[in-house]
This record gives sequence, structure tokens and C-alpha cells, in this order.
Amino acid sequence: MTESLREQRGRLVRETWVTWAKRSRHPKPSWLIPWDGLDADQREVDMLIGEAVAAAAVRAERARLFTAIRHKIPLTQPWRGEALDLICEVWREIDD
Repeated sequence: MTESLREQRGRLVRETWVTWAKRSRHPKPSWLIPWDGLDADQREVDMLIGEAVAAAAVRAERARLFTAIRHKIPLTQPWRGEALDLICEVWREIDD
């Protein structure tokens, strides 16, 4: 069975955490438990963190793209506002 994207993100969060913990001077044993050793609640937390980080990255990229597009449409164009509204509408549909 293939992992869901959500689980892949959770694993990445855990791997990052364990990597950090191994560099720590006095890591708690629980900090070093790999993904496969976590219980369902601990996995859920890491998946939530992974989702939040991914969502923040998407928002940042959309803001960057929106700003770049906005700067390419001259202020003098009468359809500028409509074009920008359309971009936002498409992104909302993608999110739904």
C-alpha cells in the first residue's frame, strides 16, 4: 500500500525531528523514536504539522505568484482588477 501524501509529510516532520534530536546534547529517548515506532496520536500530530507547513508553503508561493502577475499587468489596463479576481477565484476552486 502506498503512503498518502499526508503520511509522507508526517514522516518528513518526524525524520527532521529525530535528526535534530540526535544533535541535541541530552535528547529524551522519546525524541529519538522513528515514525514506525510512534503511536497513532503521535503520528497524527506529525501529520498535522506536515499539513500546516505544506499549506503555508502553498500560500507563500501563491502570494509570490500573485505579486509577480500583478506587477506584469499595467495599472492602466481596465481589466486588471477582473483578471486578479479571476486568479483568486481559480485558487479558491482548487482549494475546495
